Amino acid sequence: MSLESYKKALENQRIRQRKFNPEETPEQDEPRGHVETEYVLVESQSGSRRIGALVTFILLVAILMVAAIKNPSESESRKLVNNYIVEKINDKLRDEMTNEENDGLKQLGAFIGMTFSSHILEYLSETEVNDCVLFSTFNCKAKREDSSITIAKGIILFGKVIPLKTDLNLK
Repeated sequence: MSLESYKKALENQRIRQRKFNPEETPEQDEPRGHVETEYVLVESQSGSRRIGALVTFILLVAILMVAAIKNPSESESRKLVNNYIVEKINDKLRDEMTNEENDGLKQLGAFIGMTFSSHILEYLSETEVNDCVLFSTFNCKAKREDSSITIAKGIILFGKVIPLKTDLNLK
């Protein structure tokens, strides 16, 4: 090993020591009293978790606010449920009306049923609505003297009717 390579190796070792031990005073390279230090900013894990938790909380609050705003009143909920049921009945009657295998009398009956389905539903059914802040529950029953049949039972969330139970045979 030559003297020059020894000096370079010694100088490189001093530089490495200064990087790992900034408290040591440098020798010949810098004037006395001046110490060069490197500050490394490290983002803590807890900071990113806090931001993630804050974003999650804000999204949750926003979803709850939208649910509370979009929740209809009790009378609007009754109308939504009745319109939903009438729409489903009309879909079935439309299928019967456009079925080529049915004779003219069945098609005429389906047409008359589509025309008066909303009035028949109002006359034959009773809709109970429990209005909450974020959602509403409903129970639409057919009026019968001896027993009751659940036409549809479910919730209204974000202004949409979501039926969960029915006692009717849909076929």
